[in-house]
Parts: sequence; structure tokens; C-alpha cells
Amino acid sequence: GQQTCLQTKINSFSSGNYACPTTANVKEYFFQNSTVYVFNPGNCGADMTSEVINSDCQTLGYLGGFAGNILINSEDFSNATFVRTVWTN
Repeated sequence: GQQTCLQTKINSFSSGNYACPTTANVKEYFFQNSTVYVFNPGNCGADMTSEVINSDCQTLGYLGGFAGNILINSEDFSNATFVRTVWTN
């Protein structure tokens, strides 16, 4: 189910080499009429991107990085409504 894939993804994100030792987080937003999650690896790398996934853990796109991307599904992600912080280290 939804919780399972999200929890699995958070577990691998937090224990893998992708998330920074500190400042990493996973936040829940409401965007384009659905719940999405943003995996922010933190600020230990200049060109790191934050993956945006839907509740089925499918990747919608990536924010930030060298190109400074702000679009997910062709819409500015600043339109998203912050719901809660799901995980942080």
C-alpha cells in the first residue's frame, strides 16, 4: 500500500548515500490535486536534486540541482501547499 512504499523509500533514502548526514528531509505537499512527497537530500552538495514522488512512489520529477529546476508536470512547484514534514535527520 501507500504507506509501505513511502516508508520503504524513506528507509533507503535515509540509510543510503544520497541523503546528507544532517539537513535532509522528506516533506508532504498537496500539488495538482494530489499528495506528493519531496525528498530533500540536504545542503551537503551544491548540485543535488530533490526527488518529487506521488503517493504510489512514482517519480514526478526533480527540483533544484545545477539547473535550478522548479517545474513538476509543467507547473511551478511553488504552487504546492505544504502539509507536513514526514521525516528529517
